[in-house]
Amino acid sequence: MGKFICIKINKKKILISFLTILVIGIIILVTVLTFGCKPSNLNLMQKNLSEYRKVLYVASTPNFDATFTTGKREDPYLINGVSEKKVEYGVLTVKFNKEIVAQPTFTLLIDTIQFSGKLEKNPFDNTYVADIEKEVSDVADINLKVMVDEINDNINMDNASVDWKINYKKALSIATAEFEDILPNYIENNKLKAESHIKIVGSTDKDLPKIYWYVSIICQNGDSFACIIDPYSGEILARKDNLIA
Repeated sequence: MGKFICIKINKKKILISFLTILVIGIIILVTVLTFGCKPSNLNLMQKNLSEYRKVLYVASTPNFDATFTTGKREDPYLINGVSEKKVEYGVLTVKFNKEIVAQPTFTLLIDTIQFSGKLEKNPFDNTYVADIEKEVSDVADINLKVMVDEINDNINMDNASVDWKINYKKALSIATAEFEDILPNYIENNKLKAESHIKIVGSTDKDLPKIYWYVSIICQNGDSFACIIDPYSGEILARKDNLIA
């Protein structure tokens, strides 16, 4: 007959060994998540992007000049260094070439969708604006109709940014690289204590392009940084650092 070998198993020791391995595994996982997955500065800038304008449409008639910009921005819109939830927007701005009496109205036909409403006066620059609260494609067909007093103009809007080599995402990347020297000062526990904004800005300065990217960083402590970027070459044309302390 064969012999049976009896092996005594110490269940307590096995349980302790298992728990030890489990604890070590958890410690390694936490360490990797805390230190091994440190977000890049660009990731932080993207996460804290409070506003971006991605495209610019323009139109002109003998009676007015019009622009239409679209993208997303935080709501409520607060310049406080904290990036909150975002909403879509599409802002129409009309500047009349002469004084008007009545309140102007507009109709925007974007591809096959129509938006209509009143244009409200901007007290800061005497333009008239409306927000259709919709993000629009950068390849949309847009027709604009404006009516006020004796004005009843209908015109197609052109994409002024269609041939730009630098889109808003590349502009943010370029700006992030420009500010690599200061960004670490505003990062705590892998979180950026600031918000970023990307705007399309016009200029009458003969030394600057007519339109350019304006990227700004607003910090929670009141510091701010900004640069303007050529939309064709990606060159940093100017930079401004504003330190409170």
